[in-house]
Amino acid sequence: MKLLGIRYCTVSKQAEAIASFLGAAGLGLPERDMGASESFQGAVFPASDSSWVEVWPEMDGFSAMPCSRSSSMMQTLSPRTRERTDSTPKARWMRMANGFT
Repeated sequence: MKLLGIRYCTVSKQAEAIASFLGAAGLGLPERDMGASESFQGAVFPASDSSWVEVWPEMDGFSAMPCSRSSSMMQTLSPRTRERTDSTPKARWMRMANGFT
């Protein structure tokens, strides 16, 4: 299987610390501008055209698993999955929301 991209997403109580580590204060990954906010609302770090890392704090409707400190998901994108999912409205919306076309 040819791997085209990876999306890694985590919802965590430590989201702000994780984002700080990945961003300018740590590894120096560029962070997608998500607008100004009084509190930490999450972060997206593009790694390539088809790969990125998302870090989100717990909030209403968006929480970590009850038995752990975080919830994580990794999604791989291959030619076959792209063929099946790229044309769905949700896939198009997700690409636009994350700045990918």
